[in-house]
Parts: sequence; C-alpha cells; structure tokens
Amino acid sequence: MIIDCLIELIRCAEIINLNLNNALKQRFPSFLNEHSLRHAIESVCAEFGEVAKLTIFPPSRVPSLQCTCLLRLESAEAEERLKSRLHVLEYGGEILFFADVDGDWNGPVS
Repeated sequence: MIIDCLIELIRCAEIINLNLNNALKQRFPSFLNEHSLRHAIESVCAEFGEVAKLTIFPPSRVPSLQCTCLLRLESAEAEERLKSRLHVLEYGGEILFFADVDGDWNGPVS
C-alpha cells in the first residue's frame, strides 16, 4: 500500500523533484548501487545540513528507473532551506524525492 502511494506521488511530483535529481546527476556519475547514491545524496545535502536519516527504496521502472528516497536532515531549518532551494516534497514528515539510477543498477529492483 505504501509503495502504491509512492508510485502515485512519482507521477504527480516528477517535475517538482527535477532540481534535486538534476543536482545529483550533474555532480556525480551514474548510480550503480545504493552506496554510490547514498554518498551523492549526503554530499548534495551537506550544504543544507547533516543527513539524520535516509531511506532509499529499490528502484522501480515507473516511469523510469528511479529510487524513491525519504530524507530527514538534522534540523527543521535545514530541511526548509533544502525544500525551498531544491523544490522537494514532504510526505509523512519526511522529504520525498526520486533519483534516477543507471540501467546497470546492481541492487534489487521493485
């Protein structure tokens, strides 16, 4: 049920989340695994604050190969700066965004 809700949010929020996804793609090579994606997210978010929690769901192919990510930063102020600058959504009290991954992703795919 949660995955179905997240997939629907992907459809509704694809354009809104382009800023964070583009920041990841511009600064880092293609993501082949969760470790490389996690490192990139933490690096991009560092200018706003320290990552307190990051959940990366396996990529789905709807509408393209993307991981759904839920993020919390160290403070509400840091999260507000991230949300206003990179135009990400909030879902259930966490920052929600989608990250494109490489077709050669070597982790699980949902």
